[in-house]
Amino acid sequence: MLKKISFSILFFSLITSVFAQSSLNDYKYIIVPNKYDFLNEADKYQLNSLSKFLFNKYGFTAIIDNEILPDELAGNSCLALKANVIKESSALKTKLRIELNNCKGEVIYISQTGESREKKYKVAYNLALRNAFKSFETVNYKYQPNEAIIALGTTSDDIKTKYTNVSPEDEWYKQYFETMNFWSDGDLYIFFAPESNIACYFIQNT
Repeated sequence: MLKKISFSILFFSLITSVFAQSSLNDYKYIIVPNKYDFLNEADKYQLNSLSKFLFNKYGFTAIIDNEILPDELAGNSCLALKANVIKESSALKTKLRIELNNCKGEVIYISQTGESREKKYKVAYNLALRNAFKSFETVNYKYQPNEAIIALGTTSDDIKTKYTNVSPEDEWYKQYFETMNFWSDGDLYIFFAPESNIACYFIQNT
């Protein structure tokens, strides 16, 4: 009986690994949020920075969501999976699991639950997250371009902004005021009313 159970677990793990690999390989980037919902500060306990480091360790190209995006990703968000870390309820342990969602919000991958019995939050979260990331040891990720996903991106040059009255300090937001991801042969003007938070986009000479 024990042998049958062991074989079933091994078989299930193998199928899960193969499915995950065939899905994860379609995506070139991982977007890591700069703050997880179960914490009250950005990169608290350095969990978000650790997530980026561990994704890169396992072969992915990870980017924190407030960093400047590569041009191809800015033009096609579907090239990336969005990472999230979920804290599971437990009285005696810290339990974390990783979820990866595509641009449609569909869950593509769920890791094993990482656990820790440490009492100090920083140590407990760090160990639990590292244990959850051990799931990726069997994934053997290698990016393989998926033509259907690539086709979702822009097929022509973006329109460069002619004038805007906004000067964002954050470089990540700046990109959204410099180009628009649709085709046109005119000049793009973006006007922003700070009191009403209304943006107006105007294309001249189309």
